[in-house]
Amino acid sequence: MLSWSSTTDIYLALEPVDFRKSHDGLYAIVRYSFRCDPVSGSVFVFFNRRRDRVKILAWDKNGFWLHYIRKHYETPQTPCARLLASTEISEASKERLRAVLASLDPLRLLDEIRSMQRHIAGLGRGEQAHTPPQRHADLERFLASLATAWMDGEVRPTHRAKPTAARYWRTRQDPFEEVWPKVLVWLESEPDHTAKNSSSDCVRSTQVRSARASYEPCNGE
Repeated sequence: MLSWSSTTDIYLALEPVDFRKSHDGLYAIVRYSFRCDPVSGSVFVFFNRRRDRVKILAWDKNGFWLHYIRKHYETPQTPCARLLASTEISEASKERLRAVLASLDPLRLLDEIRSMQRHIAGLGRGEQAHTPPQRHADLERFLASLATAWMDGEVRPTHRAKPTAARYWRTRQDPFEEVWPKVLVWLESEPDHTAKNSSSDCVRSTQVRSARASYEPCNGE
């Protein structure tokens, strides 16, 4: 087992490295990227892209030591599952917790949350305060509505955006305002006129109008 003193220099690679590299590849990184002496007794630490694996290169008199560390992440668990798996919780408490867990209905809880959100949204609109009724009888209806809830957008009444008035004005100048009447005449006279031909005609008409406007005869001519 290696041990390093408090005076040992430790170099940490800021960029991820290819973890297919072994002693020679990491030696080259230390020599040419870090510009350090790999046999100086310093410790060099490397990470992969996901930052879940570590390689440590160190020199120990007779050769290089390459340490490989792989971080292990446990499967995510709910607080209830962690309590049931804990050895510090008594079995009696675990039995009571299992009984409470068995009585819970996630769909009923979600329905009650939606009901309270509608109640809070109504209070925000100034409606008269009242206690939301129990919705146990409508649980089947609520369950059936989940399949099409996405069509209504945001299902949480407290998070819905306030409706805005329809806008009838333009925020920028219409580039076709001057030529649109002429385009309508072309479409009525030539129904088979394509968009490409209309665009070309508009460009030519604009160029001719610009040329005429730029030509101003001098006095006496």
